[in-house]
Amino acid sequence: MAAEHAVAGAKRKRTPIDTNSNSKSTVTQSQYSNGKLNGNGPRPSAGSRKADISSLETKIAESRKHYNELITLIDIARREDRTDGTDTAASVALCRTFCRLIANGSLTEPKSVEDAETVIFGWLKERYGEYRQLMIDNLRDGDSSQQYEALTLLLRLVKAEISHHKSEQGRFWRSGTFATIVQTLLAPSKLDNALEEFTRSYLNVYRDVRFYTFSVVA
Repeated sequence: MAAEHAVAGAKRKRTPIDTNSNSKSTVTQSQYSNGKLNGNGPRPSAGSRKADISSLETKIAESRKHYNELITLIDIARREDRTDGTDTAASVALCRTFCRLIANGSLTEPKSVEDAETVIFGWLKERYGEYRQLMIDNLRDGDSSQQYEALTLLLRLVKAEISHHKSEQGRFWRSGTFATIVQTLLAPSKLDNALEEFTRSYLNVYRDVRFYTFSVVA
């Protein structure tokens, strides 16, 4: 999958998507740099920034003309400064957003051959891969809190994928996000705490998780 081959932590140029087929203009994403929204003014409080994140999540849910805000949220989630918790807030907001997009079919390849729908699907799939890779990077390279957070959010994505693709559950268990999680946990690295959490809270509790974990590593 493309996401697995992304360079960890790399900043890639991402072209905003035009979700309005009747207009050549694109939706301009909110600016977030050095902790400042809209690029100027005094640094807002952590509570204010988290409210801004919630607002972005709501806008994306309300209309696909705001899909470009996914880029904004991913950039916030990638921030190295974790002191104010906005990276976690953005990661959680993105997880909820992508779970909704999976559930409503937006991340399922359209049967229609309309160019606009195909382009939007492809763009969303790239953003999903980008977010998922960020969580995998945090699971592999983050501190304990980042690892626990990433594991929880990634498994929520797994639940959304499996629930939406019921007729193809086996394929998604074996080659989707779940397989990537298992492979990451079992790779030679300092993931003892995350692996212990996965074993205690998921492997030993859920029969399907246990079955497909063994299937992935077999």
